[in-house]
Formats: sequence, structure tokens, C-alpha cells
Amino acid sequence: MCYDCELTFPKKEYSSGVSAAEIVDHLFKLSQLTPLQVIANVLQRGKATNDVFRSLLTAYDSFLGILDNPTKRKYLDEELSRESAASDKIYADVRRLSGLFQNALTDLFFDDRKDNKFLELTKTYGVF
Repeated sequence: MCYDCELTFPKKEYSSGVSAAEIVDHLFKLSQLTPLQVIANVLQRGKATNDVFRSLLTAYDSFLGILDNPTKRKYLDEELSRESAASDKIYADVRRLSGLFQNALTDLFFDDRKDNKFLELTKTYGVF
């Protein structure tokens, strides 16, 4: 949400009279969206590269597809033992998707290309 606020109300606009009520209203509207809608909106407005956008959303969608499958979800949640996870095909698929998602996030937040708005936003809001 911090990134979205910065993209919506750049700092230069704060001094020109953006009211707290406008920001609160904007945050309320964001809170009514699904996490995927918020992420997609920020990615689009922040001009994420098509490759990052595609990789991030594809990995996330595939992961949700596994969780949406009642058989696979029950298997992962209740039936898969810790001992057999390392050799399990479904678990391996989840791990693979996790890696793809992590790589896309790393590219998004830390790619040092000139027009990457997310790198500066990450330095400002994401690193303490």
C-alpha cells in the first residue's frame, strides 16, 4: 500500500495540498481490493517489466491453483509427511513456484535498470 500511495500521491504533491482525507479514502478503497488486485495495479502503474509482471502473476496464479484443488490442498495440509516431502512431486511443484515467485520479486524490487520505480520505493519503504 505504501508503494501505491507513493505512485498515486508523489511527495511533490504532498506540499501542494493533498489532504489526509484523500489519502485515507484512497487507502480504504485499496483495502476493499484483493491482494492480487492491489499487486497487479501497483505493478502496472509502477511500470514493472512485462517479464517480471508475467513471472510474478503466473507463479502466484499457479500456486493458488494448487491450493484451490481440494485433493492437493488436503494432501499437502494433512497427508504429506515431513520425511517424504523432499521426494514428493506436488511439494516439489510448490517449491518450484515459490522459487519463481521469489526470483520475480527480487527482480522487481532490486533490478537497477534506470526506469525501475520499485528500486527507489524499496529503498524508501522496504528497507529499515
